[in-house]
Amino acid sequence: MNKLTKKQNDFLKRYEEFLKEVDEAVRYAGECSIQGDEDIADRLLSSVSSGLLPYHPENITLFSIFKEDKKCMNVLQTFYKTVQRAASLEEETMESADRMHLVYEEYLPQLEKWRACVKSAGESRGSDYARH
Repeated sequence: MNKLTKKQNDFLKRYEEFLKEVDEAVRYAGECSIQGDEDIADRLLSSVSSGLLPYHPENITLFSIFKEDKKCMNVLQTFYKTVQRAASLEEETMESADRMHLVYEEYLPQLEKWRACVKSAGESRGSDYARH
């Protein structure tokens, strides 16, 4: 695999931080749901997920970084489908058990796998530029 350009490397660093914030927000939404604040949980999960919609598998930057890594592209594809479902959460009625399954059995594990791909790409294919 080719080294990352400085712009790709910078993108991955910012994107990794963004994914960390998404993780924290999704965990908080899960906690809200556990506490019975399902309206808040749905709005938060939907809002956070809507913010991820531009980062789809055909996103030019993501594709340029991961096109040779079929495993990570598959992870992104699976994660993105869950993001789409969560983004439309406010439009559908979901039982509490189904919401918990979505958050804890699908979204968070898939987010974790995707974050690992992003982190790995940044570490293993860092740019040719000196880090400051």
